[in-house]
Amino acid sequence: MVVEIENKCPHCGIITNRASSISKEDATPKESSFSVCVECGGISVYTAGLYQRKAFVEDLLKLYHEQKETFKKIVIASGWFQKLRQQKQEKEN
Repeated sequence: MVVEIENKCPHCGIITNRASSISKEDATPKESSFSVCVECGGISVYTAGLYQRKAFVEDLLKLYHEQKETFKKIVIASGWFQKLRQQKQEKEN
């Protein structure tokens, strides 16, 4: 499921306009939901105002201890998007 929500990646600054879910749950972000930027692979967390901030180590450790499968999916997605960005940059050079 995809929902429209405009935001800005705190890692690379790209403006995003959609959110999707890695599970079958509703994709609408809420406070403390995680996000992975499709441009840079940066991992973010939604704040109370539904703005994104960079995920802190503490956020990721908490997720790891409470939801290991979700943690793994987020880390894999982040790595995948980082690899795509690297390949794109190599083609441009």
